[in-house]
Order: sequence, then C-alpha cells, then structure tokens
Amino acid sequence: MEIFNGIIRHTQGESFTLDMDVKYPNGDPYIISSELENPYILFTIASTQYTQNNRYIMRHWLDASFDYPRFYQTRPNETLIAYPDIKTPSQFLEWLNINTNLDDWDPVTGLTKEVYHLNNNTYWYGVGQFDNLGNLVAISAVKEYKCRIILSFSHEETKNMIGQSYVYFIEGVNGVKLNTWLLQELYDIKDLVEGTYDYLELTIDDTGNVHLYSTEEGWKQDLTQDASYQYDLLKSLAPDRLKDVTKDQPIVITDTTNNDIIVNDGEWKVVTNVNGRGLNRWQTL
Repeated sequence: MEIFNGIIRHTQGESFTLDMDVKYPNGDPYIISSELENPYILFTIASTQYTQNNRYIMRHWLDASFDYPRFYQTRPNETLIAYPDIKTPSQFLEWLNINTNLDDWDPVTGLTKEVYHLNNNTYWYGVGQFDNLGNLVAISAVKEYKCRIILSFSHEETKNMIGQSYVYFIEGVNGVKLNTWLLQELYDIKDLVEGTYDYLELTIDDTGNVHLYSTEEGWKQDLTQDASYQYDLLKSLAPDRLKDVTKDQPIVITDTTNNDIIVNDGEWKVVTNVNGRGLNRWQTL
C-alpha cells in the first residue's frame, strides 16, 4: 500500500495498515468538538460516489470520544499568523501565559478551547492545571495537535475489491448509540412486538430509557443491552425502519447538523495482483 498526494493505492487481497493525519483540503486538521455526545470519524470506501444497486461499500467507524483531545472551537485559531516570530513550543507557551485568561480555557477538558495555528504550519494547544473551583492555576504544557487515524485492512476485506478506482470519504459524525436507537424504534411498535411475541416486554423508565425483557426461557431475561437481538427483532417485524442501518455500526446518525465532511472524494485505487500470491507487485495505472 502507498499514499501519494492523498491517493491511496494497494493490490487486491493485500493486508495493510493505513496511518494518516485527517486534514481538510486547505491543510487544517480535523478538530473534534467537545460538545458532541458520540463523536466518530467515519471512513467510507465506495465503488462510486452515487447510490446505486450493487454498489460496493466498506465503512470503518473510529470512536473519537476517548483517544482524541476535544475542543470547543472546531476550526484553528489564526491569531498567531500575525506573529511570525512565534514558531516553537516554548514561544507558544510564553504567548499563552501572557495573552490568555480563564475564558480561553475549558476546565472540563483541562485544555485551551481552541487549537492555534503557528507560522511554521503546525497546530498547538495548551494544557492547564485547575483547582477544585475550576480556576486556572498554571499552564503546564503545550502539545502539537494532529488528528491521526490508524486503520487495518485485512486480506478478507480487500480480496473482494476488484482492480479499479474507488472513492473514499472521511467524515466527522455524531449520533445516537445503535442500542439506544433500536430500543426506541422497537418501543414505537410496542404493540406489534408484544402482540407477535407474547414473551417479550418493552417498558420505559422515568428517565425515558427503554428496556426490553424476555421470558422465553422461563425467567425474566434483560435484553436491553443486546443490540444484535434487537436488530434481528426489528428486521423481522419492520425492516423498512432499518433503512440503511447495519448491525455492525456503533451509532445511528439521526441529525446531520453536526456532520463534517473532511475528505469528499479521495482517490482509492486497487491494482490487480498479477502474481496471485498477495505480494506487492504494482502495475502502471
């Protein structure tokens, strides 16, 4: 596998790891909002840009809740472009100490609310120390920001990708956990569920959370966390409700307001493996 100018190329059936920084076309890194409940980076490969029958599509979902620092502002702060002498971490740290106050910091994350674009085309943020009252005690460090993703593609995944050009998309998305969404969909057809299977019971608690129970085995079994069972149940009773939701996706995107298209039509080229043994042997495209 190789990457050149954003074009990803590999042989059919090749196993490889994709390690890349997620950037917008202008070079700015994707910044994940601290305001999102279930943020994910969605990496999609498709045979065409458009929906059609027999369209090949592969999706990888990366949970952005834990492994990435998150910020209130999702575009870099360009203030330091006006300061050409500020290019090093120590200079940036000194600038933060002089020019920021409590309003520029997030006591929940312990970070600056923004990522700052420096003149050497790198991106940095500050790390602070806070007391129990949420007051900024000290700026303890500065760190470079990159939105790095690592994806593994197995032989089983790429063997069905024929030698041709595909497109890939990278999106920042937010949504409802699959389990939560399925339970709500089932509760919406509660009468149909309980009328079809008299051993199933759907309830809703005081906080609005839906629960699913079964007495099929002779005892009350809690199926509230069993998304696979819920998916199969909804598919059997009301498949139209699933639309394009798949069993293996972690969230369902119910509102696209916070979605962010980072790469819209990247080139992904698959080369037929001419020796048939899964080795990297490139043909001229």
